[in-house]
Amino acid sequence: MERPESLIQIVDDDEALLSLYEDYFGGEGFRVEVFADPVLALDKVRRTPYEAIVCDITMPGMDGITYLDRVKKENPELQVIMVTARAEISVAMEAMKLGAFDYVLKPARLEKLHVTVQNAIAKSRILRKKAMGVAADSDLPAGNVTRNEFGVVARSPSMVRLIDRAKYVAEYFTAVLVRGEVGSGKASLANLIHKVSRRGSEMLKISCQSTPNMEEVLLGDPMAGSLGLLDEASGSTLLIKDVERLSPRCQTRLLHYLDTGEVPVDGQDAGRLADTRIVATTTTDLKLLLDSGVFREDLYYRLGRIEFQIPSLNDRRDDVLPLAMSFLNEECRTNFRQVVGFTEQAEAALKGRYWTGNVSELKEIVAEACANASGKRVDLVDFPASMK
Repeated sequence: MERPESLIQIVDDDEALLSLYEDYFGGEGFRVEVFADPVLALDKVRRTPYEAIVCDITMPGMDGITYLDRVKKENPELQVIMVTARAEISVAMEAMKLGAFDYVLKPARLEKLHVTVQNAIAKSRILRKKAMGVAADSDLPAGNVTRNEFGVVARSPSMVRLIDRAKYVAEYFTAVLVRGEVGSGKASLANLIHKVSRRGSEMLKISCQSTPNMEEVLLGDPMAGSLGLLDEASGSTLLIKDVERLSPRCQTRLLHYLDTGEVPVDGQDAGRLADTRIVATTTTDLKLLLDSGVFREDLYYRLGRIEFQIPSLNDRRDDVLPLAMSFLNEECRTNFRQVVGFTEQAEAALKGRYWTGNVSELKEIVAEACANASGKRVDLVDFPASMK
């Protein structure tokens, strides 16, 4: 939760709605300044250290898009949340491209808006620290420290920073997109985010590539009285693998859930409320699929607002030996082996190999070498033929 006394601005020409927002956020410990006139609100931005802004898109005098653009020119670090009607979704997408932090559909659920404001404040603070030259924890060099966080092992600076950022965003409800090559560790990072978030005991998983009847598994079958994984994972995390393969209909229904917090039900105006955090993974740059219509632009902006790009193992060679030792220890515990490490020649072979299969390939090679090892350390002769 954000510290109390965070100062936020809310801009909307609906006086009744402004009063509702002011009462709600004031009651949650925020300092709130409300404006029905965006011109006056913009003038106040120039003189006030707001940490987040909530702004309606359709307003007389100055629309929300113009307001966003001018705020960003005045204060690039300040995060702006747009409130929009469903008919204005295309405008909301334009706002995201101009730098809006997020958009919330009318009528906005106050609890959902609250979470979005908290996340926006957190991002504003990080960007302001960077602008002032103050390094956040995730900006510090890694040195020779090896991190082992819920199965994600790293020594390279890029991965240590990625782990620290993942631990930070894990505390918020926001959907997360993880991109990386096959075998690079996307599911492991998703598991880290779930464990740090303390959301439920088990992260549920579904693969868009290998799951038949994807829509039924994800959303349930009302006729049969069965619930889908979006419902079953409520209070926890749902990992959606290979999200680029999600059908157009499933994309639309997933977007509905992310917009409203409701799992859509055919034939009903209102869906089932759920509290499921979505982590999606992909091997593809989803932005390349937007123009062709293969992937929905609005869904991409929902998922990709917090995006992680996992580097390939070849781009983080400092992690090869720590990962190999972690996998070796795991194999020894599982199979009651007493192999304590690698010979110098074996280490050199691991460090010099080009890893086409990334972390998954390394894990398989270490597992086979551990099974073959006759001494206390894995030697070259213990590696599979592909390593020789």
